[in-house]
Amino acid sequence: MEIFERGVILDDFAIAPINASRRQDLLELLEDRDDTRSTVIASQLPHDLWHAYLGDPTVADAIIDRLIHRAAGNVIQQRYDDERVPPDSQLTDHNSIRIRV
Repeated sequence: MEIFERGVILDDFAIAPINASRRQDLLELLEDRDDTRSTVIASQLPHDLWHAYLGDPTVADAIIDRLIHRAAGNVIQQRYDDERVPPDSQLTDHNSIRIRV
């Protein structure tokens, strides 16, 4: 995670399992930044799977709400081929999402 004067970039979001403590830390970080600073998240996990990844439905709702409630027009879903994966692999199609709040 990189922290700038006004922005935070969370790169490789959801690359590993998240436990209750880290889920709560993420919620607190986003609550502190809500309405005041930019947050950028990059992830290979499609955003429609984030709720399941975050686990606890109530906390997941709160986290996702703080990320997207003002993100209209700033949510980018991108499909691309990864040059590090052989062309005959079934893993050549990845998803990425960046949300700016």
